[in-house]
Amino acid sequence: MSLYLLDKLEKKSNYADIFSQSKETPLWTRALGNIGLKQYATEHISDAMKKQTDALCNSNINMVKKVYNIDKIYIGHTPLLTHGMGSICNSDVWMTDYGQSKAFGQFKTNNTIQVLEIRDDTKVTILKSE
Repeated sequence: MSLYLLDKLEKKSNYADIFSQSKETPLWTRALGNIGLKQYATEHISDAMKKQTDALCNSNINMVKKVYNIDKIYIGHTPLLTHGMGSICNSDVWMTDYGQSKAFGQFKTNNTIQVLEIRDDTKVTILKSE
């Protein structure tokens, strides 16, 4: 993604499926966020929900990671209203949101400022204000 954003991607045509205006692409889909929203909306995850989440992760994540040779996926516009940032799929998918929209004012249950720190492309940490 960074190569695309910096206009340094070689052979852009090889990645046309990612950057097309299709309704469902890795750059614009709610599939992964919906998995996380369901998981974080429940205080205790049942074994059945865990199995379902694992199956969704496996069917949605493993192929994408292999095809595009990536390790983790970071998605925005996925507010976890009572949790801030979070991850799913064994921390392979991280969900974030800027959270400044007036539409979310009524949900101000988690006012802690958070930053997702990524070091050496492998270590991910949620930094929180005190």
